[in-house]
This record gives sequence, structure tokens and C-alpha cells, in this order.
Amino acid sequence: MSYAEGSRWDAVESIDTCYIGGPHEMATVDDGSSEDLDPRHVSAFDLVFGCQTLVTRLFVTQLADGIMGMDSRAESFWSQMFKAGKMGSAKQFSLCFSRSPNVERKGSEAGAVTLGGTDKRFHKTPMVFSSGADGGRAGFFSVRVRRIYLRRGTAGESVLSSLANPNKDIKALDLPEDTLNVGGIIVDSGTTDTYWNRGIAEAFNEVFKEMSGGRHHNNNDISLTHDEMMALPTILFQLVSSKEVNAGMDAYKTPGLVGSLDESHPFDVLLAFPPSHYMEYDPETGMYASRFYTTEGGGSVLGANSMMGHDILFDSDNHRIGWAESDCDYTKLVTENGFAFPITGNLQPGNTEEASSNTSVESPKVTPIHALTEAPVGGYSVTREPQTNPTMVKFLDWFEECTHTECADRLPIYLVFFGLLCTFLSCSLCYCLCCCFCRCRRARKIDEYPGTHDLELKTFRDDPTNSPYKDEDNDDQDAETEDDKSDAQEFDGDYA
Repeated sequence: MSYAEGSRWDAVESIDTCYIGGPHEMATVDDGSSEDLDPRHVSAFDLVFGCQTLVTRLFVTQLADGIMGMDSRAESFWSQMFKAGKMGSAKQFSLCFSRSPNVERKGSEAGAVTLGGTDKRFHKTPMVFSSGADGGRAGFFSVRVRRIYLRRGTAGESVLSSLANPNKDIKALDLPEDTLNVGGIIVDSGTTDTYWNRGIAEAFNEVFKEMSGGRHHNNNDISLTHDEMMALPTILFQLVSSKEVNAGMDAYKTPGLVGSLDESHPFDVLLAFPPSHYMEYDPETGMYASRFYTTEGGGSVLGANSMMGHDILFDSDNHRIGWAESDCDYTKLVTENGFAFPITGNLQPGNTEEASSNTSVESPKVTPIHALTEAPVGGYSVTREPQTNPTMVKFLDWFEECTHTECADRLPIYLVFFGLLCTFLSCSLCYCLCCCFCRCRRARKIDEYPGTHDLELKTFRDDPTNSPYKDEDNDDQDAETEDDKSDAQEFDGDYA
């Protein structure tokens, strides 16, 4: 499986019992309680998954070296859990991503996953819903964007503007809706950054320069102070929705709905993408770089950095996506409800007495999942057997990296150029071989007839008695054989 940022991994299909919940640092021998918020509450089911055989790029260097597929297909993680009867009656789940300032190998809090619905205790604003879209890639959750705006950094990072007039200092890109949605738009937590089709690049850069005091938008490293970074524009996406999808809400008073910003579509959803989410800081260089790319030749991706700071409900039952701003502070929510647990990164030794006293506890019932007729998706596909030949591995790495959209756009040009080059080289080689063969053949013929020059002189003598040919009138006595004629014809052709 390859990703937009160029990383890739291969896997073989496997199956094992998967436990959801429970602390990372202690053995789980029982589900502890029936309270879902209890960190020791676990559920178990048989999961078909991909066992990695090869990883490249970010999967080698980043903290997370695997991925949990949460797309909309039947083989995804949550779909298998739902089929096993471990997720309630609703085909829904929520992802709430926080942004940890420091990443540590022992573990860094990244938010919360709610399987079976959403937890309103995470929400800072009411959950509003965008309509599901079918224009994205098959199997992914998709949206349609009606407009893209940029808002000056002085208005804050939330969808709720800090200005008295919430519509002040906002400017829309002057682009048709079809241009914004070329190739479809997916919401993909498995893609780290956010990528948009290059059709918006010129208009986006123009408005960004105006809103940022003359700064150009690109993806190069730049030196900024924290305050300068925070002063950069917030990107606002207007997601297509309707009054029916957001029934019972006041479009002009509900945070997250467009309201008076677009009187024609007040029930559309407004998604804020602030600079603290799209600008990435490198502590080694002290530089920032934008992780919002306007370089794609095909579809666009709202990646994990644009999802941060929101609890997002993926509702397959109702074909919609819910959005609510949130700190995604799982530890705070758990401790406030009386379930304190330290995260030290050190494994706790198992309690022998507790383990022995629980040996009679019935194991959680699991629903077997039969072998799939298709490769499990949700983040991976088994495309080929692992290669051991170093040259072949390098070639396949390069080829897989060209699934990156920008590289894939150039691939036809590379193929045409490669084809023309091969044609030229083939023609040149054929020409050289033909020339060498003809010269050798001609030299061989001349060597086979050492008396050809004498024959030529004899043939054109005036004395007919010395002619090598007999009287033409005596056809029956003609001594010239068919082989001689062939030789003469070949000879005449060579010297013509």
C-alpha cells in the first residue's frame, strides 16, 4: 500500500484475536468493568489484518510504524468489529485527534477513538454534519467543498471568529466549485498531511499573500517566530450540506455552520484549518514548513493535520460526517470521571495471585470471521510477494513511490519519453546490424567469384567464337544452367 507522502508497506494476510481497550503497560486478564470509559474495559474479536513484510520512508522513521484501516469498506477494522457484535447497533465511529507538542517513544497522547458512535463529553461546539459525497475514491469517506476561504490570523484559530463581526477579514478563492472538487475529496486519517489539486494553487497563493502581509505560500522551510506563525491565515473549508442533514439547528447561531457567510447555503459546514495545524515545526532546524500542498494532479485529501482539534463522526448508517471542535483530551476526560491511570512507559509485572484467581474466568466470546474472498483493505492491500533480489526491491520501491499523485501525473510523460528512446535505440541498432550484414555478404559474394572480371571481358568481346554462350537458336542445346543464371543475375545486381 502506498500513500500520498510517498511511504509504502507490503503485508501478508493474517488473523488473530484482537483486544480493544486496556492499558498498554499491564496485562489484561479480564475486562475489568462494563463502563466503556474505564481504561481497563476491553473487547475481543477475531481480526483479519496485514502482517507487514516491508516498510519504507515515514513508516521507518516516524513513531507509528503501522496503520489501522478505518475506511468504509467491509474489511476495515471497525467493520469487522461491528460484524463480531462488539460495537453496538450503530455502524458509526469517531476519531478525535489532539496535537502533542512532544513525541516520545514510550507513547504520546494523540486523542481518542470512539467505536459505535461519538462521545459528546469531548465536544467544545455542537456536532454539525456534512453530506456524504460519492465523488471521492471508492471505499473512502468523502465530502464536497463548495468554497475555500482564508481568514486573517487575528481572528483566531477556531471556526468561531474572535472578531465582533465573524465575517470580517475573510476572503474566498475566486474559483468554480468544480475546480475545487476535481478528482473528488476524501477524509483520510491515514494521510498525515493535506493535499489539494493544483487547480487552486494560483488563486490560493494570491489570497494567502494578501492575508499574510506579503508572504508567499510554499512548502519550503522558513524561519518564523511562534507569533509570526500564529499570525498566518486560517484556511476555512465550506463543506456541502443541507437543512435536512442539519435538521433542528439554527444556521445563524450554531458554531460550525456557515450561516450568514453564504446566505444561499447557510446549513453548509465550516471547517477551520489553522496555521498551528498546517505549519510543522522542526526542532532540529528551528524552521517551519507548510504541510498544506496545492500540487496534486487528481483528487484531494483532507489528511490527519486538518482533522486535528475535531471529534469527527463517520456515520455509515446515515451517509454523513459529523464535525465538532474538541481538545481531544482523553486523559482529562478519564480522570474527571474517576478512572485515573498513570502512563509511565514501563511495563508492570503481572500479578500472579490475580492471574491465578482469574484462570476460571470465561474468555470473551468471539465471532470467527471466515477467510475473505478479497484482500483486507482499510489501509493496505497485498499486491505482490516480497522480493529478495536487491535490484528488484529498489525497482519496486521506485515504482511504488510513483503512486504519489504528483509523480503519477508525470509518469505518462516518462513512459512516452522512454518509448521514444527505446524506439530510437532499436532503429539505430537494426541499422548498424543491417549495414554490417550487407557489407559482409557483399564481400563474401565477391570472394566466391574470383573470375568475375575475366567473365565480364569475355562476355563483351567482339569475337563470337570465344563467347561462353552457345548459339541462341539452339535452345535445346543451351548449356547454361539455372544456377548459372542465378549467379549472373546476382552478379549483375551487385555491380549495377
